[in-house]
Amino acid sequence: MKRIAFIIDSLTGGGAERSVVTLATEMARRGLETCIVTLGDESAYTLDPAIRHLPLIGNGERMPGNRTLARRLRARMAQLEQEAPFDLVAANLLHSSEVVKRAGIPGSYHCIHNPLGHQIQRTRHVLVLPWWRRHVRRLYNGEHLLPVSRGVGENLELDIGVRPASMKTISNGFDLEGSRKLALAPQPDADGLRPFVLHVGHFKRQKRIDRLLEAWARLDVEHRLVLLGTGSRRKTRQLREQAERLGIADSVVFPGFQENVYAWMARADLLVLASDFEGFGRVIVEALATGTPVVSTDCPSGPSDILTGPLARYLAPLDDPTALAERMGDALANPPAIDDTVVRPFAIERVADQYLALPSRAQMTADREEV
Repeated sequence: MKRIAFIIDSLTGGGAERSVVTLATEMARRGLETCIVTLGDESAYTLDPAIRHLPLIGNGERMPGNRTLARRLRARMAQLEQEAPFDLVAANLLHSSEVVKRAGIPGSYHCIHNPLGHQIQRTRHVLVLPWWRRHVRRLYNGEHLLPVSRGVGENLELDIGVRPASMKTISNGFDLEGSRKLALAPQPDADGLRPFVLHVGHFKRQKRIDRLLEAWARLDVEHRLVLLGTGSRRKTRQLREQAERLGIADSVVFPGFQENVYAWMARADLLVLASDFEGFGRVIVEALATGTPVVSTDCPSGPSDILTGPLARYLAPLDDPTALAERMGDALANPPAIDDTVVRPFAIERVADQYLALPSRAQMTADREEV
């Protein structure tokens, strides 16, 4: 493969966005011509100069409808392929998949970052649930899918009823050495809070920080609970009020967004995840890479793929704050050894190899013509 295009909604943060940037950086490092096409023009990342960032809308333009976006994407891809055809095109996230499908870009892969059945069930009104299920089913039927975890793929097939042309699980990739270097950077704010337990993530409903606070109230430890991230003013106020009601406000800290999360992870005695569902659970791998133990709810669909073997004991059943508190207490009292073999399968070099081993667009077109 020589030319690769990743298509994604935007580059404004989040696990999917970080995964695409990390993967594109590795492809560019290998000398492959790599571009990221975004529906929006915003970016929170400083990209490698070798990566071309090509937004479909102009600076300050309002996001148009999918029909307009598909027309622009079709024209942009045709323009780019005048130079040479792309060997790999990978759409990321639902909106980008909608646009790619409407644009009729042949031989595209669709990377699925969340268990969409669970996401729809918990984020959509009950009256529109059937429509959303049909929409996702029509969108991905007959397509080539790349779920980031085993559970994401199973959820699509068993819950939504998607029948793909092909499906291959390829996890998110991580620059493990880069993360470890960042973990060594000075972080006086984190040093001043030690000892602490860390949660990293946006304050959204899926993350169930309310469940984490309930579990924290059941623990008797000297640690602080540090909630690294941001959310709406309403959600942040609700969490602060809950901490007050539970009598734990003095031990719960809200430092806001921090650019170098790895330095915070390395200084934490434990990272905890209390989510209802995850597509993969990037922060689990990131924490383990810095040597920090992890406790997580055994939610669909990523944590159980990462916390395996002896680390599986730190998975807590959903909707059980007491069990979550017990796992946290166990991990703090008896910190597990973190072997490098736990995170090595998620190294970006291995993940990039799996992408490059996929059938190219030319191969997929030839196979379709034979059928």
